[in-house]
Order: sequence, then structure tokens, then C-alpha cells
Amino acid sequence: TIEAYVRAVRDLARYFDRSPELLSEEEVREYLLYLTNDRQIARSTHQINLCAIRFLYQETLGRDMPLLRVTRPPSARTVPTVLSRGEVWRFLDAVKLEVYRVCLTTMYTNGLRLNEARTLAVEQVDSARMVLLVHGKGRKDRLVPLAEATLTKLRALWRTHRDPKWLFPSFHKSASGSHPLTRSGLNDAILKARARAGITKRLHA
Repeated sequence: TIEAYVRAVRDLARYFDRSPELLSEEEVREYLLYLTNDRQIARSTHQINLCAIRFLYQETLGRDMPLLRVTRPPSARTVPTVLSRGEVWRFLDAVKLEVYRVCLTTMYTNGLRLNEARTLAVEQVDSARMVLLVHGKGRKDRLVPLAEATLTKLRALWRTHRDPKWLFPSFHKSASGSHPLTRSGLNDAILKARARAGITKRLHA
């Protein structure tokens, strides 16, 4: 964060070829518009520059710039990639390793994020009520309906490894015990299955 903030302030100084301490609020506004309209930087990069400049003037220099309290980077408007039902099942059939296939199937059929799916623990499956207890982002837990077909796949997979904690254990164990599948391993499986299935749409999780 420090490096990103220093770089953002340095770029501001280079743009006007003088110390940011000498710049007016209108000049700062001009620079932010330049980033948006001329350089067309990504929203995340714009946010970093804005936060850095805001910190410089409000915290370091003690200058009040109302502009920096209301300015927001432009919202990204993109159309999400959506696979058809046929493409989804063709993709899942192309996943070679069973543990990856069942994990990704669970993720798709239950509407889970990749990290939510790969870190599912055995205790999170409530077969009596047919739900999954999902530990979401921001420590927000939720109950997700569990289909009978998905439960059957989970049970069959668990019998192949019988890990006491994880539904989708990693292939590599350490002295501290087993671990869930890695995010990089799952992403690699996704890319390879996408290629085998002949799907050209961009996939990400």
C-alpha cells in the first residue's frame, strides 16, 4: 500500500512538474479527469490513486479538499459471462480428476464461490435437513439447499479419501494435517477443462 501511494503521488507531481503541495484543488481535479478520460485506467487503479491523493492532502498536508470527499472512480459496467446449461455440463464432464469435478459441481449446483466450495468441511453438510452451512465472505454464514444428487456425489467422493475434516482435501499433506484444495489448483483444473470442452467464453471463479 505504501509503495502504491508513493507511486500515485509521484505520478501526480510529474504530471504538473512541481510539488503536489503547490497544487490547487482545480488542478487535482484536472489530474483525476486525466486519469479517467485520457489514460482510461482501471477502476481499481483509479481508486488507489484517489485514496493516495486524499491521504496526502487530508492527512499529511492537513488541507481540506471537498473534491476528494465526493469524487468516486467511474463504475465498471460489464456484461457477465454466462454459460448455457449444456456448456456447464460439458465443462464439468471435461474435468479429469474426480475431486475437482465434484468440487466444481458442488460450486455450480449450490451457487458457491470458489473459496466457499473448496473449503467445505464435513461438518458443514447437514444431510438430515438437506442443506449446506456455508461460511461466506465477511463472516456471513448462510444455509444453502443441497440437492440429493449432489449429496450422493459428495458421499461417494468422501469414501475415496475419508478425510476427517475436508470434503475436498488437497493431495499434499503436511505435518499439521490435511488441507483443502488450493485455489491455484482449482483454477488450473478450470482452464484445462475449458480447453478440453472447447468453450471459448472466459471462465473465472
